[in-house]
Amino acid sequence: MSNNYIRQSARGYEPLRANDLLYSEQRTLFFTDQVNTDTIKGVVQELMFLDSESSEPITLYVGSPGGDVTAGLMLYDTIRSMRSKVVTIASGIAASMGAIILLAGDERKILPNSKVMIHDPAYFGNISGKKPHQLRSQLEDLIEVQKTLCSIIAERTGHTVGEIEEITREDSYYSAQEALDFGLVQEILAYAEKDSAE
Repeated sequence: MSNNYIRQSARGYEPLRANDLLYSEQRTLFFTDQVNTDTIKGVVQELMFLDSESSEPITLYVGSPGGDVTAGLMLYDTIRSMRSKVVTIASGIAASMGAIILLAGDERKILPNSKVMIHDPAYFGNISGKKPHQLRSQLEDLIEVQKTLCSIIAERTGHTVGEIEEITREDSYYSAQEALDFGLVQEILAYAEKDSAE
């Protein structure tokens, strides 16, 4: 099915994608990828452009399995530093760094059947052939990352860092209601009421 639409303007008829219409007319973006520098860069640029045009609210749907911490924190910091209010909405699953991006929103919402997952960062490097001081340095870096992420989750949810450190030892999944109760989100989006057929 094509996602292209035709719109008439002063320049005549022009094809537009649904994403373009949502972006330009409703200030709505979607992030549904792995978190890495390439996928985050475009979202950061789009957010910065919208923020430079107007201070009207921006909506960002987040449905990401997570990924690179550094890239995710780049998007987190961008959202937190913007003048425009950013509403983040968990769609599908916001896991790992996806959850951190969700937490960046000035307003945080979730779709009824979506989930959020938080956990400690993991080390995926190759330890083969590494010397003890190299491993120690990498472990110290990983612990610093863990402290940063736990501090963010604690600040945004109202829990203590100690509570978050305990919870994130394992993969912790939250349904929409559980995410609301825990403070990961502030609202569960209700289904729209349909007009009954006459």
